[in-house]
Amino acid sequence: MNEHDKKFKKNAQNIGVALLVFIAMYQALYIPIYQIFHAIVHPSLGSGTVANIVTEISTGLMYLAVFLVPALICLRLNKNVEAKAYVRPKPKCSPSMMEFTVFACIGIITAAAYVNSILASALGVSGNVLPTENEMTFVDFLLSAVTLALVPGFCEEFLFRKTILSALSPYGEGFAIIASSILFGLMHQNVLQIFYATMAGIVLGCAYSRTRSFLCVFLIHFSNNLISVIQQFFASNYSEKTSNILGITLTLIVFAAGFASVLMLIIKEAEQKKTCTDGFFEKIEIPSVNYTKYELSTNQAKTFFLSPTVLIFTIISASLCLAQIFL
Repeated sequence: MNEHDKKFKKNAQNIGVALLVFIAMYQALYIPIYQIFHAIVHPSLGSGTVANIVTEISTGLMYLAVFLVPALICLRLNKNVEAKAYVRPKPKCSPSMMEFTVFACIGIITAAAYVNSILASALGVSGNVLPTENEMTFVDFLLSAVTLALVPGFCEEFLFRKTILSALSPYGEGFAIIASSILFGLMHQNVLQIFYATMAGIVLGCAYSRTRSFLCVFLIHFSNNLISVIQQFFASNYSEKTSNILGITLTLIVFAAGFASVLMLIIKEAEQKKTCTDGFFEKIEIPSVNYTKYELSTNQAKTFFLSPTVLIFTIISASLCLAQIFL
């Protein structure tokens, strides 16, 4: 076992500790506080607009803390691990490329959502990820956009792409994308979401790997969640027929924009390869999923997922998912 192997094991252990802190905070703090606010605080405030604002903002801030605290712990623990000092040459990403990447990824993630719904039906699992409202007012819509799209888009990407994926990237770009995506799927602790979240994590990981832009993955995550909030708004304010038509129209627009963006990315990448030469100051450096800075003598996946803290997190999260099927 070489020096890089030892530091990788330490890195894996630190990531596992951060994830165990997350799962402890989520189960012991966020869920009870969420239930208290919706069962006690919200009714006591009159169940009106003020009650909705207080409840959603309070639970949203708690959700933010549940992710940021583990991320900061991981960064702190990895302070002396060489992965923290890891800096990849950041590829230049023009605004147009950023936009195409965002739209392309949203389209792919939306397709994954449909595959996920088919698998969920096959398993006999059903449910609505978003809370069901009798009527979603415009204020409710704005609150949901903040607590279900803006906050998760920021804090989840900060933990899983900005912190975990970046920490694992020196030991293999492809490994880092897959490993962080599996953890991202398990993090949801929901059998209805685990496949979809893992696939979304892979898409987000690839986007972050190519652009090294936190803004890019945040916009993808935020926009994807916002689409779900918009569809919920349609369902709660219009008849079933109208909401279905609006939902299908929105989905077709997302698919069309995604497909067009994928084509534009392919065309622009081909153009860049033709026009960019070594030494030219605007050369686009496209990362490879096979990139590895630190060679290990052991298998990355085996070492990482058998790390005690990561293994415990995996077992707990998988158990919570399976419990939804058998209990």
